[in-house]
Amino acid sequence: ISLYCIFLYSTYTTQLITVEINKPTYSTYESLSLNYSQSLQCFCSNISIPYQSFLTIKPRFHNLCSSQFVSQDWINYLYGDGDLVYRYSFTDFQASAVGQFQLLTSLCEISQETVNDSLVQLLTSDYNDLQLLSEQRLDQLISISYTKF
Repeated sequence: ISLYCIFLYSTYTTQLITVEINKPTYSTYESLSLNYSQSLQCFCSNISIPYQSFLTIKPRFHNLCSSQFVSQDWINYLYGDGDLVYRYSFTDFQASAVGQFQLLTSLCEISQETVNDSLVQLLTSDYNDLQLLSEQRLDQLISISYTKF
């Protein structure tokens, strides 16, 4: 009877089998994740991936920032020979237009430089984590980072 009990116990108990795969490809990980999602573990000390290897961001700026209204030619056209005070009254838009378009040009340049510098900083850094993430979870984290950006 005791041999029978041991046989039954060993037949119905779950056995844990550990398989180690060094440097798996993404397709191997995907396959293992589908088949063993509850028990799949990565015993990595650190996972580090350069953002530029999986992330592409192309900023779009307001159309005004790429229009002729922020070009030096437009400002020169408005400024003319420089005697704005004598040509226009103070209530006329053209008297203050040069300064406003110069300000607009500066704001566009500053915003573009800020965004481009931030992009360079982000894309030259690495994503670091202590555990392997699923593609869906990584997409969620990227979306969260993108909205913060």
